[in-house]
Amino acid sequence: PFINNNFEHIALVKNSAGVFNLFRGGVMLPTQYGPFTGVMYAGTGGNVTCGGVTIDELRITKGVARYTANFTPPTAPFPSR
Repeated sequence: PFINNNFEHIALVKNSAGVFNLFRGGVMLPTQYGPFTGVMYAGTGGNVTCGGVTIDELRITKGVARYTANFTPPTAPFPSR
C-alpha cells in the first residue's frame, strides 16, 4: 500500500513486445502486463490520481529503454534536454 504524504518513485516501462513492467522504488515487481498495443492515457488534465495517489511529475520517453532491471531511482527532476 501507499503511505500518505510519502514520495514514491513509480516507473511503468513497455518493451518492444508491448509488455509492461512496473517498478516501485527501483525494484521491478513480479507481475507483467500485456501485451498491449492500444493508446495509453495518463489522465484528462490537472492532477492525475490513481487510488488516492497524486502524480506530481510524469516523465514520458519514447524509443529509450530507461529501466530494464532494478535501478536506483533518481533524486532530482528529469533533465529537460
